Amino acid sequence: MRTGQTRTWDAGNGRGLIIRIARICRWLLTPQSRIRDGDLLKVSYYYAPVLDAGQVGICLSHPETYKILADGFHGISELLGPSKILISCDEVRVIGQCQLCRSRNQNCGQILADAVKKCQAIIKHEIPEAQMFVWSDMFDPYHNAVANYYLTASTLEGSWEGIGAECGIFNWNFGKSSESLAFFNKRGHRQISHGIMMSRRGKKA
Repeated sequence: MRTGQTRTWDAGNGRGLIIRIARICRWLLTPQSRIRDGDLLKVSYYYAPVLDAGQVGICLSHPETYKILADGFHGISELLGPSKILISCDEVRVIGQCQLCRSRNQNCGQILADAVKKCQAIIKHEIPEAQMFVWSDMFDPYHNAVANYYLTASTLEGSWEGIGAECGIFNWNFGKSSESLAFFNKRGHRQISHGIMMSRRGKKA
């Protein structure tokens, strides 16, 4: 498959999900290989889907992910010294598809819960005075925290267990706003109902 080609998969919610192939795949054969020109191969491998406008998800199980986040938050602390931080963990399209994630024997909700816990711990270390907020959708059972969301490998149930009580919620569930607001309120989170997102869908914030 070559750059620019697309394939469509069922996203599990009735919508087609467009995935772009990022680059040409080339296989290098050793002189001792039994594969000959024209042979038809069945190949099993993991790859990073390129979604929407060139987005590529980072692996939530790889230690390097959290080193990158720590470096980023350290720089934010030094340059800006913010009093508030928004964890932009929304519309996560791919979780649990690689061998590293699958070897954990956890569902996607558990993997995401662990990831957001680690992210909060990094922020507390690098910017201890900052108030934390997170987008609601991936932790909301009335929104995206459901089974088979896009290319997530299983259910996202329980992802909300990773959000600390001190972390606020940017709630943009315009479809089931009453249920969503009540859900996070019961869990003790302060919330900001995102008026811009909701007003675009004809909802009153």
